[in-house]
Amino acid sequence: MVARRPQLTTGAVHPAPRWAGLVLLLAVLGGCAEASPPPPIAIDPSARLFARAYTEVMEYYVEPRTARQAALPALERLATLDPDLSVATSRGEIVVREGGAVIAHIVQPPDRDPRGWGIATSAALRSAKSGSPAMAALSEGQIEQVVFAGLTGSLDRFSRYADPDQVRDEHAARDGVDGIGITIDASREPMRVATVLAGSPAARAGIATGDLLAEIDGVPTTTLSRFEAERRLRGPSGTQIALAVKRNGITELLHRTISREFLVVPTVTGRRDGSLSVFRISSFNQHTTDGLQDAFARLRQQMGDAQRGVVLDLRGNPGGLLDQAILVADLFIDSGRIVATRGRNSASSEIFDATPGDIAAGLPMVVLVNGGSASAAEIVAAALQDSGRALVIGSSSFGKGTVQTQLRLPNDGELTLTSARLYAPSGYLLHEHGVVPDLCTAGLPDHLSGVEPLLQHRISVMFGRSPRRPELDEAGWTRLRGSCRGDAAEHPAEMQAAERILADPSLYAALSPNERSTLAARSLPPKDSAAR
Repeated sequence: MVARRPQLTTGAVHPAPRWAGLVLLLAVLGGCAEASPPPPIAIDPSARLFARAYTEVMEYYVEPRTARQAALPALERLATLDPDLSVATSRGEIVVREGGAVIAHIVQPPDRDPRGWGIATSAALRSAKSGSPAMAALSEGQIEQVVFAGLTGSLDRFSRYADPDQVRDEHAARDGVDGIGITIDASREPMRVATVLAGSPAARAGIATGDLLAEIDGVPTTTLSRFEAERRLRGPSGTQIALAVKRNGITELLHRTISREFLVVPTVTGRRDGSLSVFRISSFNQHTTDGLQDAFARLRQQMGDAQRGVVLDLRGNPGGLLDQAILVADLFIDSGRIVATRGRNSASSEIFDATPGDIAAGLPMVVLVNGGSASAAEIVAAALQDSGRALVIGSSSFGKGTVQTQLRLPNDGELTLTSARLYAPSGYLLHEHGVVPDLCTAGLPDHLSGVEPLLQHRISVMFGRSPRRPELDEAGWTRLRGSCRGDAAEHPAEMQAAERILADPSLYAALSPNERSTLAARSLPPKDSAAR
């Protein structure tokens, strides 16, 4: 689950640094009492980059971390670039060695001095490059990738670093971009068309995956970097671009003039299945809620009073934006809790409640999940399940119940940090526990179909009407999840059972909770001691 800092779109506002004394600088010599303090000493871009990263870890990471705890694993990762290179601390110093020989002594800053550790990191990298031929052969960007891999690897598997090129790609997928609808593979010459977005201008012009991109507006791609090629492909909507592509089996270049459009990767598809509306959400980007509303309105207009039930298919959905998960759940829930977040930073602790209104007007509803349903998908499934709004069918979800905050760095890269934990409406922690379905398909042979096999696996029968009690201990959660393991496969019985249950109001009523969970409106759970 990714939460974006609002400041990133309105001008980044970072807390004033609380720098401790900079131990790498010479002490100010005593002088006359009237002497003014020395001006602040500028630091190089590398030091500034890492100082910002260490500051953000101290401020936003869900577990307490000092600058030292962030910096040392980052520096230790340099050994993956050169086995003869090592960085360690000894007697108040950071010692850099190459082949056993000491090549640098750097005074160790105080543990909670991110600026000092940023400068120390930069100094260690300069020393390593001067003493290691393997390091000297690498670009600054390649070294930064390795250092950040050490930093984020010491945190958790969801914290990560994206370089500026990756950031551009991710923002385009999340927010949309003006372009023609292709991605490129620039790892070899000539550049290759890696993907073509269905229905995009490029697709309509006949550009295909695997085409070799020879020229962009008459400029040979052999003279362009990946960044330069992408910059040329993108541009204001309505403007044109000329491409020359080489296709396997065709001798001559294919020339196409294509008009750019604003493009968003679609995440929602809707279809009619008899009297049911079936909506599949593949991920949660900035336009998911709008896409779902549009698809629902389209099917509602087609089906009219024949619409008797709704299936929300979240299988294999890896998640996405927190705000979109909340908005999607709110489309169907009239009142009560959707989710709560809890982190060390006050901005990371929030409560999200539903607003009046149900787009489906109370129609019976089933949510499909599996072991590939994570993060934002789990928020939606848990909210609909705990509120009594929908039955959940499938296998246990992934259990990725944390929020990640994206933080822009001075090099235009982004540091994504786990900043909060997610709590379902009934008060349980989504992380590791995930969503356990009401009807379980895990372990069912593919040839079995219908509702009857699922009833034998019914979680609510085995554990009572509300198995996801917040007071369950870890042994209880292990037992609960063990009764329905996560399975990334999609079982044919899942959709068959949804169709059968939604077509029979009496069966749906029998399987559904008698009333909305009384826990769905409970207040935020006690502050997680591990997040203090």
